[in-house]
Amino acid sequence: CRLDLQYHRVLSFRAFVGDVQISSWRGLTGSYPSRLFVLPLNQVVDEYTKVELRALSSVPLTLTRGEIAALLARAAQVHWSYDGRYYFIGNNCAV
Repeated sequence: CRLDLQYHRVLSFRAFVGDVQISSWRGLTGSYPSRLFVLPLNQVVDEYTKVELRALSSVPLTLTRGEIAALLARAAQVHWSYDGRYYFIGNNCAV
């Protein structure tokens, strides 16, 4: 068990929903853009296991400072350049 989980982050492609309420129809038809989010691990664990009742596996990575910097630079590049559509059925964070 690691004791520094508050510093761990998850890179996750998700629907970018600007509305207060999620529209099932918009999700099914790909009307939501897909964006890369950087989220705290604790938030993702709670969301997946307590709210959505899904199984979750964690694969810790052992990275050097240089590899972390390169990963973050690439994540930033993808965040600003990726232009995908989010479909609840086929192109989502679980597929």
